[in-house]
Amino acid sequence: MNLFKALYRYDEPKPNHKLVDDLEAGDWFESDKRFFEKVAEQRTRSRCMELTTGKMYLFSGITEVRQIKRDWRQIA
Repeated sequence: MNLFKALYRYDEPKPNHKLVDDLEAGDWFESDKRFFEKVAEQRTRSRCMELTTGKMYLFSGITEVRQIKRDWRQIA
């Protein structure tokens, strides 16, 4: 995973995109047209809650997602 992160730093940056590991707990993000909040980190994954259903999902730390502002109007 560290090799992936090192090589990722050389990729062309996309606006508002980050790795899940680079997000703080409480940050919102979009993945596959679904909206999530990062809740907590586990060993190599992050526990995230889907905002519309409240279901919990595990995301690998190297998953690239689009960070969004905490605004309910954006996901409604």
